[in-house]
Amino acid sequence: MKRVPDKKKDQYLEARVNCQLADFLQQPEPKFLNHLILETDSETAQVALGSVLLLVQINVFNCRGIAIVVSPMHKIGDVTSLYTFARTSASINRDDGVGGRLASGV
Repeated sequence: MKRVPDKKKDQYLEARVNCQLADFLQQPEPKFLNHLILETDSETAQVALGSVLLLVQINVFNCRGIAIVVSPMHKIGDVTSLYTFARTSASINRDDGVGGRLASGV
């Protein structure tokens, strides 16, 4: 996995993943999965543990598939707000009628 840090204090990371997303989803390896989760990867743990408000990592697989990891500082959000953000973003990207409006509460 190769990381391409953004110039703004590593608030955004892009990782190139040397495998196909379908292969990974069929047989995920726990050791490999840890590199996709920011808090468990030693390269990003310090950043994820409080030096930025929001840390985003885009994992780009060989097939151009992506896995997005978002890690907010607890001061700005909790699990419910992160879930709502992810659900709304997915709805907007699917264009399933949300039309840019916020999704209703959980």
